[in-house]
Amino acid sequence: MRAGADDCPDSTGGQPAINWPELYGAFSPKIGLRNFPKLYVGESRSVGFLSQSGTHGYNFVLRGSDGIRLSKLISYGNAVVLDSPAYLDYFRNAPETLIIGVCLECVRDGRRLFHLLQGLTPHT
Repeated sequence: MRAGADDCPDSTGGQPAINWPELYGAFSPKIGLRNFPKLYVGESRSVGFLSQSGTHGYNFVLRGSDGIRLSKLISYGNAVVLDSPAYLDYFRNAPETLIIGVCLECVRDGRRLFHLLQGLTPHT
């Protein structure tokens, strides 16, 4: 099996749909949204993290004990409903997020992702 567009089908047919992450979901310490009681709440910082892997996302949240505190985490699984550029666009417009970390496994629209990343990267 080759990694690529076929691994990330769009099953919505243009209709609104709810994203159902495979493992983790979302984390927002500011509003207390968490899936596991041992994760911190209250303090929110400027790092957003986007992960296709729930395990990697969860482990990144646990790094909060090392001083890396998140504004939000989004774990989106197999990208059936939305792909990484949609979530990166969300982080780009989130005023509390100044740094975005990502863990990607596949991308349906690499060109869109590339152009979005160019727009996110400060140029001097």
